This record gives sequence, structure tokens and C-alpha cells, in this order.
Amino acid sequence: MKTISSNPKAYYDYHILDEFIAGIALKGHEVKSAKLGKVNIKGSYIKPWNRELLAIGMNISKYMGQGEEERVRTLLLNKKEIDQIIKKIEAKGMTIIPLKVLLVRGLIKVKIALAKGKKNYDKREAIMKKEQKREMNRFIKNKNR
Repeated sequence: MKTISSNPKAYYDYHILDEFIAGIALKGHEVKSAKLGKVNIKGSYIKPWNRELLAIGMNISKYMGQGEEERVRTLLLNKKEIDQIIKKIEAKGMTIIPLKVLLVRGLIKVKIALAKGKKNYDKREAIMKKEQKREMNRFIKNKNR
């Protein structure tokens, strides 16, 4: 599995509750552009519509001037998985966000997550914990010298 694009801000802005790997319906020129790594998923989200999941705001750059960059793309999952995801987001007020775009055995896949938005104080706590961990590692590293 090769990571084509990732959304690191997702882990900062959301509590990740459940993850899925879905296929994505792309046109030929979009596949070529994605394999070259010209995908941006920052700020994109996934919306259920008519028992399907649609990726909105995912930017795949044009390949040799062809196609649209921000087209709505369908995610490919089993109907059971789609129904399970839709039930969870309707019940708890969660959202679906893309975490990574992957290349798996020549196929383009999207790692999506059921997520709940973090409050500002949660973000500050996460930053403080990360800084404390960094300080501890720095202290241990200097102590061993």
C-alpha cells in the first residue's frame, strides 16, 4: 500500500472512531493523475446520498488538460457497510472524512473515517500532551549521552 495523499489535519480536528477502506469511481485521466500523486483531500468530506457515499471537495489535478478537478466522486463499498455508516452518522451526529488516498495493487482506494469534531479545549489538550511527550523523549535522549 502506497500513500498517495493524506489529511493529517483530520487527526487534529476530529476524534476518529471507525475506519473503512473504500474504492473510488474515477475516470481514466483521473487515475493517471492520481498515480502521479496529484491528489488533494484537505477540506474534503463524504456525504451520504441515495444509499451511496459521495466524495465532495476532493481535488484531483487535470492530466494533460483533461477533465474537472473538483468533480463529485462515488465511493465503492458494500451495501451493508454503507447502511452501517449511514446509521451511525444519523444517530450520533458524526461526519465522514477521508484520511488517505492509497494505491493498493494498482487500484486507487480511499481510507475514510467516522469522526466527531473536537472542541477547542480538546485540541489544546492534544497539543500539550504531544509537547510533554516530546520533552520526555528529549530528556531521555540527553540523559543517555
